[in-house]
Amino acid sequence: MGVFSDKDWWATTLVRVIRTMAQTALGMFTVGMAMPEIGWLHVASVAAVSGIYSLLTNIATPPKEMEQRAAKRALKQPTPME
Repeated sequence: MGVFSDKDWWATTLVRVIRTMAQTALGMFTVGMAMPEIGWLHVASVAAVSGIYSLLTNIATPPKEMEQRAAKRALKQPTPME
C-alpha cells in the first residue's frame, strides 16, 4: 500500500490533524468573550470537521518525501524465490 502503511506518515498526519483542529478552535473564539458565552459544542464540531478535512487532504496528497521513503523500502524488501 506504500505511504499509508508507513508509521511515520501516520504520525506526521496525526500531528497535522491535531494542529488544524486546535487552530480552528482558537479561531472561533472572540476576543473578550467570557467562558460561559462560548458555544463549546459548536467549537468542537467545527474543529472535528476541520480535522476530517485535514486528514482527507493528507490522504489525497501524501508528501513526496514519504512516497520516496516508501518506494525505497519496497525496493529493499527481498522477493520470495519461486
